[in-house]
Amino acid sequence: MTTYNQAKKKTGNKDDANFITHLTASVNGDLVFEVSTSQFLSKNPIFKFKFKGAQKGDILTMTWIDKKGNTKTSKTKIK
Repeated sequence: MTTYNQAKKKTGNKDDANFITHLTASVNGDLVFEVSTSQFLSKNPIFKFKFKGAQKGDILTMTWIDKKGNTKTSKTKIK
């Protein structure tokens, strides 16, 4: 895990430090998890959360935004 200051010191440029700043999870379009994160998030984070109402085979969609404004989405079926 690297802090913002460590990343800035390592690269010499504060603009090179990039972190996930917002994460949402939805099941079949219904929001089940939302979090705003800070600069100490690990490079390959693992999030664990519980929610009710999902069935086997429903689609879980995770969307995250990084410090630079890039957005990525990943989908998977609930087992």
